[in-house]
Amino acid sequence: MSQFLDIKCADSYLLDDGLKAVVNLLFRRRVSLITILLFSVLHSIAQTIPCDHKAYIIGSEFRDLNLNNLQSNNLPTNPDFEADAIGYNVRDEKIYGLTPNNYHLMSIDGNGTVEDLGIPEGLDLNFNYVAGDVAPEGKRLFVLAQNKTTGIDERFYTIRLEPPYFAGFLSVTSIEDVALGDIAFDPLLDKVYGYDNRQNKVVSLSSGGNITSHSTVSTPHTIGSLFFDEFGVLYGVENSKLIEFNKHTGEVLSVKNISNGGIDGCSCPYQLDFFQIINPPKIVPCSEAIITYYFDNRAGTSYGDIGIEAILPDGFTITEIIEKPFFGTVENGLGSNIFEVVNMQVLLGVDSFSIRVYLDETVTGTYDLQAKAFYFPQAFGTEMSSDNPYTIELSDPTKLKVLTNEKNLFEDDFLYLCEGGELTLETNLNGVDFLWNDGSTQPNLTVNEPGEYWVEIKNNCGIFRDFIQVKLEENPLFIDLGEDFTLNYGQNQTLSYASNSTDLSFQWSADTPEYLNCETCSNPNIQPFENTQYYVTVTNENGCTATDDILIKIEDQIEVYAPNVFSPNKDGINDAFYLQSGGNFRLKSFQIFDRWGNLVFDQSDIITNEPSNGWNGKVAGEIAEDGVYLWLAEVETLNSSLRLSGSVLLLNF
Repeated sequence: MSQFLDIKCADSYLLDDGLKAVVNLLFRRRVSLITILLFSVLHSIAQTIPCDHKAYIIGSEFRDLNLNNLQSNNLPTNPDFEADAIGYNVRDEKIYGLTPNNYHLMSIDGNGTVEDLGIPEGLDLNFNYVAGDVAPEGKRLFVLAQNKTTGIDERFYTIRLEPPYFAGFLSVTSIEDVALGDIAFDPLLDKVYGYDNRQNKVVSLSSGGNITSHSTVSTPHTIGSLFFDEFGVLYGVENSKLIEFNKHTGEVLSVKNISNGGIDGCSCPYQLDFFQIINPPKIVPCSEAIITYYFDNRAGTSYGDIGIEAILPDGFTITEIIEKPFFGTVENGLGSNIFEVVNMQVLLGVDSFSIRVYLDETVTGTYDLQAKAFYFPQAFGTEMSSDNPYTIELSDPTKLKVLTNEKNLFEDDFLYLCEGGELTLETNLNGVDFLWNDGSTQPNLTVNEPGEYWVEIKNNCGIFRDFIQVKLEENPLFIDLGEDFTLNYGQNQTLSYASNSTDLSFQWSADTPEYLNCETCSNPNIQPFENTQYYVTVTNENGCTATDDILIKIEDQIEVYAPNVFSPNKDGINDAFYLQSGGNFRLKSFQIFDRWGNLVFDQSDIITNEPSNGWNGKVAGEIAEDGVYLWLAEVETLNSSLRLSGSVLLLNF
């Protein structure tokens, strides 16, 4: 039995370096009309499919789908192109998949140009291949081999996406048989998720072919496509419905209508950013700045053999490497103005490293500083320029201003002091001596009275002095949540407030955090199941704060409605049997039995009003017979629990 392949794949160069840079830039940034005209000339040569976090649907048409606004556009396509088990490849910005009839490996680019790569060597043609995705690093296509007779997934294949194209497999292992409609790689975690159409549940998979877990919640949906967005949100497509899942529990979070869902779909949810921060952003000659570089890797995998180069201006000298890059070798650095790292590992998540730089007496003006990172997949730009995270522009340099005017040491001419509060005055300068108007020599000065303050800094380049006015805020900030009030058990309510300011930021909390839907909203929605105290702290534009709290009491009163008939025929009407109520109540248990007392459905720790928490009319993956079924439920109340029971008629028509 063959093991997974891990073959290094060289980047593809379809254009010369200058033209390729233009094409790559076009897909990753908004561009000018002149650049667009240039691109139209290049369009006929080659066009990639941009990694812009959209989903791509292949069926009778080839379409993209914006997951934010659900807008969809038809893309160029070949009428003979069909593919299943598709995935997006970050290395060449193409989509790969297998044809559903003869299992040829196919690729399609942004022009709709289709390339038939043949049948991968080692791929068994006696199976169906429905579920698949390209691995985040772009070297392999993973597909599930489904028994044509039983419909059960038996093998987990990996197909190499570099010539020669060959496949190896491991056996699927699971406590229960599975038939996955599709799989998708999580951009935030080193994990693969799938959707099992036998049990109608979200599952997770290991790279060894193990179905490691089933979600606790089953749904009434049969999924043909599965993919993530850039925030790690899992979506599935059933016909013309886009379904948002909680990937951990399998719960359906939303269902939205879209155009035809096609045969299969995929996305490029990956994002990789390279940032540069300079502290302080303003500096005087003969002092120090700290430059921090960091990667924000949400690309589903780590990358190795990465290189970094930062060439600093004359008059800049690296004096210390404060934090070293992960597994990287510093080839240039201390004592020079060039910082160079090779063989670095960029892991999932955020990783940073910093250098200390001394600016001598010759520096003056404002500098645009930018570093380069090398050897990433094509979708991210094989060469990445560092970005200033504090601006809206992409891949723009970080500015460092050298102060020659002593009146610019403070960021502001004046600051407001909150009533009864204190304020810290600071210049954020490094490597200098300080003298404040009260004689203190610390980098910062804490004040609690209005007035004029000054600071004097001294180094080898001279003495600099600046003044700042501290004013007392005239109208003290207040926030009022009103009187305490009472809600019915499970009832929703939006909190409101009164204040003398409109430009506020909010920070909410509660005795029980899960009874609060948002911590930074102005008017959060609450749903407490017990008496709960809510707290808020608001901050205005001057940095002044005010607080208040409110007690919400709960009445122990429950009303639950259960339909007496349902028809799981997927017409969108009464397709699932679930309990409904005025508020969302917790169900400790929800069980359904057939007329002979056999348990056909069993859920625990769920809430009412959720169709995905109900019975979809299937038993062991098969449609149940028409007839009357008995149900039992235990509803959690404020001080105890309430047992409910009834019957429901199932009709398959």
